[in-house]
Amino acid sequence: MTVAVPAFAQNTNAFATPYVSTTAAICTNITTTLSYGAHDEGNGDQVTLLQNFLYKRNYLNVSATGYFGSLTRAAVRVFQRENGLAADGVVGVQTRAHIYAKDCGNTPLPTNAPAITAITPTQGPSGTTVTVYGTGFTAHNIVHFAIGSVGTIVAQQGSISFTVPSSIGPYCKPMQACPMYLALINAGTYPISIENENGISNTVQFTVTNNSSVIPQ
Repeated sequence: MTVAVPAFAQNTNAFATPYVSTTAAICTNITTTLSYGAHDEGNGDQVTLLQNFLYKRNYLNVSATGYFGSLTRAAVRVFQRENGLAADGVVGVQTRAHIYAKDCGNTPLPTNAPAITAITPTQGPSGTTVTVYGTGFTAHNIVHFAIGSVGTIVAQQGSISFTVPSSIGPYCKPMQACPMYLALINAGTYPISIENENGISNTVQFTVTNNSSVIPQ
């Protein structure tokens, strides 16, 4: 009598090689700048990809939802601080490169920090609109002026415009304790630089031509 031998039993090496999950071999390659409020729709599941990375690395303790909310932003900030990045919660070029390097091996990190080539005008009173021209600007640019910053500004065709303030407080990075005071912008020359997820730019000078008459409240 002939006994049929199951196919798997005919191959003595059928179980010689253990099963290895392919999940660990998948590189996390995020190609879009992501920030609070972003979602998968229109971003090709990039938020889920980010959240899966944060979850498996124990930065995020909830599974992916496809929506970039406060928990995801907090997790991104922790990752950024641990990797020497500006902890702004924005997944820009530098943060994406570090994520890729963690999952896919060492890769050259981008060095395209912003660079200022010109400003116009170069002097004027408080309230003057100044346009900064240069390269490396992104959707989240911190304009440093004097001791502080005038906010985060979206670049428009390679330029950033802001209004010279009459008073300003010290610049503090996210999650950093900071003294609360305002200083008058009097007549004098003040430094301007641009910072974003790619780094910080060179410094240029703007001359305020009048004493501010506004008293901080």
